Amino acid sequence: MVKKSSFVELNYIFLFFLFIVLLFLGVLYFLLALPRCSLPQPFMCFGHEIEGKTVHLYIKNNLAQNIQLKDVRLEGCNKTANGMLGNNEVKGFTLSDCTFNFFYKGNIIVEYKAIGDSSISHSQIGEISGAKSINI
Repeated sequence: MVKKSSFVELNYIFLFFLFIVLLFLGVLYFLLALPRCSLPQPFMCFGHEIEGKTVHLYIKNNLAQNIQLKDVRLEGCNKTANGMLGNNEVKGFTLSDCTFNFFYKGNIIVEYKAIGDSSISHSQIGEISGAKSINI
Protein backbone atom coordinates (compact mmCIF):
# COMPACT_ATOMS: atom_id res chain seq x y z
CA MET A 1 0.00 0.00 0.00
CA VAL A 2 1.30 3.45 -0.98
CA LYS A 3 1.24 6.09 1.69
CA LYS A 4 -0.83 9.16 0.96
CA SER A 5 2.11 11.51 1.63
CA SER A 6 4.36 9.77 -0.94
CA PHE A 7 1.53 9.94 -3.51
CA VAL A 8 1.25 13.71 -2.97
CA GLU A 9 5.02 14.09 -3.30
CA LEU A 10 4.95 12.17 -6.59
CA ASN A 11 2.24 14.53 -7.87
CA TYR A 12 4.37 17.58 -7.05
CA ILE A 13 7.40 16.03 -8.71
CA PHE A 14 5.34 15.23 -11.80
CA LEU A 15 3.95 18.79 -11.96
CA PHE A 16 7.43 20.25 -11.56
CA PHE A 17 8.81 18.20 -14.46
CA LEU A 18 5.75 18.98 -16.57
CA PHE A 19 6.33 22.70 -15.99
CA ILE A 20 10.01 22.36 -16.97
CA VAL A 21 9.10 20.46 -20.17
CA LEU A 22 6.46 23.04 -21.14
CA LEU A 23 8.91 25.86 -20.53
CA PHE A 24 11.57 24.07 -22.59
CA LEU A 25 9.15 23.53 -25.47
CA GLY A 26 8.19 27.20 -25.49
CA VAL A 27 4.61 26.78 -24.37
CA LEU A 28 5.08 29.03 -21.31
CA TYR A 29 7.27 31.72 -22.94
CA PHE A 30 4.36 34.15 -22.77
CA LEU A 31 5.15 34.50 -19.06
CA LEU A 32 8.49 36.04 -19.99
CA ALA A 33 6.78 38.51 -22.33
CA LEU A 34 4.56 40.17 -19.74
CA PRO A 35 5.29 43.89 -20.08
CA ARG A 36 7.08 45.46 -17.14
CA CYS A 37 8.60 48.88 -16.73
CA SER A 38 10.01 50.27 -13.52
CA LEU A 39 12.09 53.32 -12.65
CA PRO A 40 13.22 54.44 -9.19
CA GLN A 41 12.21 57.80 -7.71
CA PRO A 42 11.98 60.58 -8.82
CA PHE A 43 10.58 58.96 -11.96
CA MET A 44 7.64 56.72 -12.72
CA CYS A 45 7.37 54.57 -15.80
CA PHE A 46 3.89 55.09 -17.24
CA GLY A 47 4.29 52.38 -19.84
CA HIS A 48 6.12 51.37 -22.96
CA GLU A 49 5.60 49.87 -26.40
CA ILE A 50 8.07 47.84 -28.40
CA GLU A 51 7.47 48.09 -32.15
CA GLY A 52 10.03 46.61 -34.49
CA LYS A 53 13.33 48.37 -33.78
CA THR A 54 11.71 51.21 -31.80
CA VAL A 55 10.76 51.53 -28.14
CA HIS A 56 8.28 54.19 -26.97
CA LEU A 57 8.84 54.94 -23.30
CA TYR A 58 6.51 57.13 -21.18
CA ILE A 59 8.12 58.73 -18.10
CA LYS A 60 6.58 60.84 -15.31
CA ASN A 61 8.58 63.36 -13.27
CA ASN A 62 7.89 63.14 -9.51
CA LEU A 63 10.77 65.41 -8.40
CA ALA A 64 8.51 68.42 -7.58
CA GLN A 65 10.57 70.61 -9.90
CA ASN A 66 11.38 70.76 -13.60
CA ILE A 67 14.25 68.64 -14.84
CA GLN A 68 16.47 68.41 -17.88
CA LEU A 69 16.81 64.83 -19.11
CA LYS A 70 20.32 64.75 -20.48
CA ASP A 71 20.20 61.17 -21.69
CA VAL A 72 17.61 58.37 -21.74
CA ARG A 73 19.23 55.11 -22.86
CA LEU A 74 18.07 51.56 -23.24
CA GLU A 75 20.41 48.59 -23.50
CA GLY A 76 20.30 47.33 -27.07
CA CYS A 77 19.27 50.67 -28.62
CA ASN A 78 21.80 52.83 -30.46
CA LYS A 79 19.77 56.08 -30.47
CA THR A 80 19.05 57.86 -27.18
CA ALA A 81 16.54 60.55 -26.20
CA ASN A 82 16.66 63.77 -24.17
CA GLY A 83 14.49 66.77 -23.31
CA MET A 84 12.74 68.76 -20.61
CA LEU A 85 10.27 67.21 -18.18
CA GLY A 86 8.07 69.46 -16.04
CA ASN A 87 6.85 68.74 -12.52
CA ASN A 88 4.31 65.86 -12.61
CA GLU A 89 4.48 65.84 -16.40
CA VAL A 90 4.26 62.59 -18.37
CA LYS A 91 6.19 62.62 -21.62
CA GLY A 92 6.92 60.04 -24.29
CA PHE A 93 10.43 59.33 -25.49
CA THR A 94 11.30 57.30 -28.57
CA LEU A 95 14.42 55.15 -28.58
CA SER A 96 15.25 53.75 -31.99
CA ASP A 97 17.72 51.56 -33.84
CA CYS A 98 17.22 48.80 -31.25
CA THR A 99 18.47 45.27 -31.78
CA PHE A 100 16.70 42.55 -29.84
CA ASN A 101 14.66 39.45 -30.50
CA PHE A 102 10.93 38.96 -29.96
CA PHE A 103 11.34 39.12 -26.17
CA TYR A 104 13.27 41.89 -24.49
CA LYS A 105 14.57 42.52 -20.98
CA GLY A 106 17.11 45.21 -20.15
CA ASN A 107 18.01 48.34 -18.22
CA ILE A 108 16.81 51.90 -18.72
CA ILE A 109 19.44 54.50 -17.80
CA VAL A 110 18.17 58.04 -17.15
CA GLU A 111 20.66 60.87 -16.61
CA TYR A 112 19.09 64.13 -15.45
CA LYS A 113 19.69 67.48 -13.80
CA ALA A 114 17.18 69.54 -11.83
CA ILE A 115 16.55 72.97 -13.37
CA GLY A 116 17.79 75.78 -11.10
CA ASP A 117 19.78 73.29 -9.04
CA SER A 118 23.55 72.98 -9.00
CA SER A 119 25.34 71.54 -12.00
CA ILE A 120 25.31 68.06 -10.45
CA SER A 121 23.91 65.41 -12.75
CA HIS A 122 22.12 62.38 -11.37
CA SER A 123 21.57 58.94 -12.85
CA GLN A 124 18.85 56.35 -12.24
CA ILE A 125 18.65 52.80 -13.55
CA GLY A 126 15.36 51.00 -14.09
CA GLU A 127 14.21 47.87 -15.85
CA ILE A 128 12.02 47.18 -18.85
CA SER A 129 10.77 43.93 -20.35
CA GLY A 130 8.19 42.82 -22.84
CA ALA A 131 7.55 41.49 -26.30
CA LYS A 132 7.42 43.23 -29.65
CA SER A 133 4.01 44.23 -30.93
CA ILE A 134 2.65 41.98 -33.66
CA ASN A 135 0.73 43.70 -36.44
CA ILE A 136 -1.96 41.43 -37.83
